[in-house]
Amino acid sequence: MLAAGLTVRVYAGPSSVAARCPDCSTVSRRVHSRYERQLLDAPVAGRETVLHLRVRRFFCTPTDWYAGSSPSNSTV
Repeated sequence: MLAAGLTVRVYAGPSSVAARCPDCSTVSRRVHSRYERQLLDAPVAGRETVLHLRVRRFFCTPTDWYAGSSPSNSTV
C-alpha cells in the first residue's frame, strides 16, 4: 500500500505458481501472459483509492480433453 497526497494505492498479485483450468480442471504452471488491472474503489478517509491487481493467464495443456473450436479455449 502506498499513500501519497490524496491517493491511496494498493498493490496485489497472485501468490500461487499454478492455476486450474475452469473447463477441464487440469493444473498448469505455464504462464501465457501477464497484465495489470487498475480498479478505482470508494474513497478511504477522503482519499481516492486505486487497486493495482497483477493478473496472469495460463496455458491449458490437457492430455485427454479437447475443447474443440478455438485456440482461445486452450488458455486459462
